[in-house]
Amino acid sequence: MLDSVDVASIRQRPGGLRGALRHRLLQRAFDRAGDLDDALLERPTVVLAPHFDDETLGCGGTLLRGKRLGAERHIIFMTDGSVSHRDWTDAEALARDRRAEGYAAAAALGIAAEQVTCLDYPETALFTHLADAVVRVQAVLRQVRPGLVLLPYRHEPPADHRATYEVGIRALQTLAPPFDVLEYPIWVWDTWPFTTFPWRPLRRLHRRVQENWRLVRWTLRDLGTRVDIRAVRSEKLAALQQHRTQMVRPPQHADWPVLADVKNGDFLDLFFAPYELFHRTTVRSPRPLTNPPEEA
Repeated sequence: MLDSVDVASIRQRPGGLRGALRHRLLQRAFDRAGDLDDALLERPTVVLAPHFDDETLGCGGTLLRGKRLGAERHIIFMTDGSVSHRDWTDAEALARDRRAEGYAAAAALGIAAEQVTCLDYPETALFTHLADAVVRVQAVLRQVRPGLVLLPYRHEPPADHRATYEVGIRALQTLAPPFDVLEYPIWVWDTWPFTTFPWRPLRRLHRRVQENWRLVRWTLRDLGTRVDIRAVRSEKLAALQQHRTQMVRPPQHADWPVLADVKNGDFLDLFFAPYELFHRTTVRSPRPLTNPPEEA
């Protein structure tokens, strides 16, 4: 469990066939990706984060690189954080704690409180608030006038991630495009061979196998831009550790889930690789809204 660790203790864990294949695919992705120019990292930057901690997991190293280059950076947290551990604690208290953690993580990334916006839509229900969210995100974008926008990767499975991508794209389309956009992956990494495959339950196994390989293909095809974060990985970890509800198991709750539990740590390791990978796009013209993903 990553209660208090240094970057040196985070390692590429799996051995055997899966470990070899994971290493090969990651190395292939890193090798084929092109480096993002510092001139883009120097621009005013806005990150849309579906949940508190996505900003650090998906692009914390990139934000820290921007800090070193003097870039103005702003985070928009889309949802209220009330769901992740609601079986262990009161939803209102959980939302309050996660908001405070979001501000603490932003500070660790060098982002002041006045550059953080919390929209507080109900977690897991962002798709029901798209129109209102677009208007509120537009207001922030008009104020910041970003040269770079970071959104969740368009094929992210969780509904809030998909909705955040939709909100960001629709907001940008109204503000004199083109815009440079980096789409950051998070939960697409929770696929075999990057993490273990959930063979059980056997219900809909064939569908889950198909979805796994579809996500892997999309990821390897799309993630063509990289940012070297080797010099800032310790700072990224320090920022992630501010999300204590996600990183630290309270003594009174032995079964409290933390990120290090996901696939025995294989998942969390991926975010401390030498590079953060992105799908780079340019927003130019309107596109239709996608439907919420069907729940498995």
